[in-house]
Amino acid sequence: MLTKLLGYWRLKYDNYHDQRGILKLKKISF
Repeated sequence: MLTKLLGYWRLKYDNYHDQRGILKLKKISF
């Protein structure tokens, strides 16, 4: 249950940053 929620949040987070074009931040964070 927690893993699903975390995966869903990460997907939204990744999509949000992809739209803004912040790929550097994503690489540093993950």
